[in-house]
Amino acid sequence: MYKTPVTEKQAMYTFAEAAGCLDLVQAAVHESGVSWSAVFDKLPRMNSALTYLAKAWSQYSQKMGKTQWAVYNTLTDWSTHAPAPTKKSQLNIASVNQKRSEVVRKVCNSDVFRIAA
Repeated sequence: MYKTPVTEKQAMYTFAEAAGCLDLVQAAVHESGVSWSAVFDKLPRMNSALTYLAKAWSQYSQKMGKTQWAVYNTLTDWSTHAPAPTKKSQLNIASVNQKRSEVVRKVCNSDVFRIAA
C-alpha cells in the first residue's frame, strides 16, 4: 500500500464511492475529464462528503504521494474527523462516525479500491 501508485481518476472514483455519488462522478469524468473542479461543477448539488475527501486527498497525496496508502488515510480521516452533514446528525456524531467506518470498510473491499492496488 505504501508504494502502490494510484491515478487521480482512481482516487476520485474511490472517494465518490464512499460519498455515495460514484455514478455522477463517473459521468462527469467521462464528459469533462479528470478534474476535481469539473466534477464539482457537474454535480447537481454539493456533496459535503466528497468535498471533504477531495480536500483531504490533496493534503495526503502531497505528503505521501499518490499512493493507495494516501487514499486509505484520506478515507479514515473522513470517517473519524469530518463533521456531520447536518446539525441534527452532529448531535449523534458517534453514530455518524460508525456508519462512515463501515463505508470505508466496504470501499476498501470494493473493486474500485482493488483497481487502485
